[in-house]
Amino acid sequence: MIKLIFKYEWKNFYRNRLQVIFYGLLFLAGIYAISYGHREIAKQNNTIALIGENEKAQISDIVQAFQTDTTAKEGKATYMRAALPSLGRLFHKYNTVFQPTPYTAFSLGQRDLFPYYHKLNSHSLYMQVFKNEIVNPQKLLSGNLDLAFVFIYLLPLFIIAMGYGLVSGEKENGSYPLLGTGAVSLYRLFAYKMLFRFVLAAAPVFLLTLLAVAVNRASLNGLFVSWLTVSLLYVALWCAVVFLVASFNKSSAFNTVALLGIWLFFLIVVPAFINAVSVSKYPINQTVISDAIRRMQLDESEHGQKEVFDKYYTLHPEYKPFHIQSPYNMAKIYAMGGEMKDEENRTMIEEYFNGIKSRDYLVSSFNAISPAANAQQLLNYISGSDIRYYLDYHEQLKAFHKELALFYNSTLYQNKTLTAKGYENRPKFEMRIKTRWSNIYTGMLILGGWTVILPGFAFWKMKRM
Repeated sequence: MIKLIFKYEWKNFYRNRLQVIFYGLLFLAGIYAISYGHREIAKQNNTIALIGENEKAQISDIVQAFQTDTTAKEGKATYMRAALPSLGRLFHKYNTVFQPTPYTAFSLGQRDLFPYYHKLNSHSLYMQVFKNEIVNPQKLLSGNLDLAFVFIYLLPLFIIAMGYGLVSGEKENGSYPLLGTGAVSLYRLFAYKMLFRFVLAAAPVFLLTLLAVAVNRASLNGLFVSWLTVSLLYVALWCAVVFLVASFNKSSAFNTVALLGIWLFFLIVVPAFINAVSVSKYPINQTVISDAIRRMQLDESEHGQKEVFDKYYTLHPEYKPFHIQSPYNMAKIYAMGGEMKDEENRTMIEEYFNGIKSRDYLVSSFNAISPAANAQQLLNYISGSDIRYYLDYHEQLKAFHKELALFYNSTLYQNKTLTAKGYENRPKFEMRIKTRWSNIYTGMLILGGWTVILPGFAFWKMKRM
């Protein structure tokens, strides 16, 4: 029986030119989205490769500088820039990279908002990092036409177009009385018809995901299964919504308006409301960033230098035995001043980031009533473009800068010089991405709950028709 129903529904589908055109446009939008995401990530990867080559060239030049003829003026300057930490701490730049994964092109998330690499020296961290703000934790970002956008925004519209007349269409064309005379009960008949629409809507999810995997050379691993599962659960959710609205046995016009209203409510109104609540509950003080990146103004007089040294040695007495009057004292006080400035701002910056985390947590707590935002968050997280990954990157960046400052500044404070062999032990940054599968499973469970409750209620309504 189900095979016969599917055959009949397929004939009805391909005879409806508007539906076929919509279906074709959905595939075209998906193909464009895959191409767009691939191009954006390719640009980022090219930039990452370029800055990586520049850093390698820098290290190569530094190592070669130790073999330079220092009897010549130019050779001596080259050698000093490599050997003296007072110069190296400013002129030498090291990259930290928020590396995209092969799945990032599927859902760009917030990668267009945040810098995905930094070029750091050992000076004040906050003066170098805070060039972009990261105060928008809203999950449902619609700035990029990537594959997630097609699935989250466009696919529900196709399901609505296919299912708004599930019951009302049969009534309006006069075939409804005949359906009651068949061997299959009405609610099962309409359930099979809705199942056909699910299969039709799931086909682009399978095909476009496989195409995206091929284009981006992604592995068929747990992330692939998770992406596919979330996408299919989201399709099932919207099929359940359409089935539920159809179960109220209203006209096609009513169903269309109701379903489009639900689409607007879930994808526009609810995320905007949640974001407004999060901003109101956890306001972010933007002046914190301005204070952290303000250029240092140090008193370079003998008295001013003594104040900096005394304050710093109180915090780090291990360097006091090495203190001598030297031509590099000005370099020392600016290095010390940068460290102390970061330390003074550390509590404020932590509060700033805690505010972002609190907003993110608050928005996530609404996932149970915001399935579209939940699905977008899951796809972003699976793709490695969620704000939580950026916050992880920032923590790793801070740890790397601490090592970098120790590498140059401790050498400077101890009146030592750097060597070619010493550069072999220089800090190296490597982003470690840790996927918290519990977050994905929890989100799937919430999304799956919607796909169970809504059809259950719809079946109950259908039985009463």
